[in-house]
Amino acid sequence: MKQRKKSFEELLDYICESIDMYHRNPNLYRFILDGIRNNIFYMASTNEFFTGMYSYNAYMHVVDGGSKAELCKEHHYSLKRLCNDIMYSNLNREEIAEMIKSKGTFNLTTKDENQKLKSNKQSYEKSGITLNTYNGWLCNAVGIYPVNETEYVDSIPEMYIDWIEKNRDKTYW
Repeated sequence: MKQRKKSFEELLDYICESIDMYHRNPNLYRFILDGIRNNIFYMASTNEFFTGMYSYNAYMHVVDGGSKAELCKEHHYSLKRLCNDIMYSNLNREEIAEMIKSKGTFNLTTKDENQKLKSNKQSYEKSGITLNTYNGWLCNAVGIYPVNETEYVDSIPEMYIDWIEKNRDKTYW
């Protein structure tokens, strides 16, 4: 039998009810924490939670013909920590939703990088992992486009001015 996909609203219902249960019986903490974390994990593994960021090795894996399915959906904020934040904060339903949407996102990394991140408490810096968008890595490799969005936006006026200076005498006008 095929299971019906759970909605985000149902996830929020589950979390709110689980927190109520925890307040009634704190001895169930580990079970409730695992239940919330597992449900957030499955909900936050969809494309709407993808940041669009790849590690360099993940990018190279795809460029070399590997499948995106072989990459790890690395939640940059520990889901266990996110669940603790939710359980120990006195948040309303909307605040829980915002917290999940902001902290439940993931980047694509290789399996080795995922293990490295786990051993370095999710620190990309300590793990020596740099993130960029797919197009950012592509443009960086080709060497003709800026590496990130900020650099691109900041460089437009200068690029435009340079083009005008080079083409001032031509009859484009």
